[in-house]
Amino acid sequence: MTLPCQARAEMWRLRLVNNYLTIGRMILIAPYVGLVFWLLDSAVDSFLLNKSTFLHQVFSSEADELWMRLFVLLTFISFGYYSGVIISRAEKADGDVEAMTGNSPRLS
Repeated sequence: MTLPCQARAEMWRLRLVNNYLTIGRMILIAPYVGLVFWLLDSAVDSFLLNKSTFLHQVFSSEADELWMRLFVLLTFISFGYYSGVIISRAEKADGDVEAMTGNSPRLS
């Protein structure tokens, strides 16, 4: 079964938009996870290690703390991008299998 050219173009446009949305959602989630890590790390430094006050730890400008927190934040963002790419590829493969067989490959 061959789709008309216009229908195929629309199908590819929808796939591309879906890929960008999946990657975008993952990238948007990652900074929030990084922020939670930043606050938890500040709380550990403040309350368990008795370094200084919590607010001072949150807004710390010490090089070692800043470097580590930024590294973890960037790692979360990178992982979010990578996860989004992998998820969008899996969704594309599911769509391809469904288009070829007419059945959903997912087990219900």
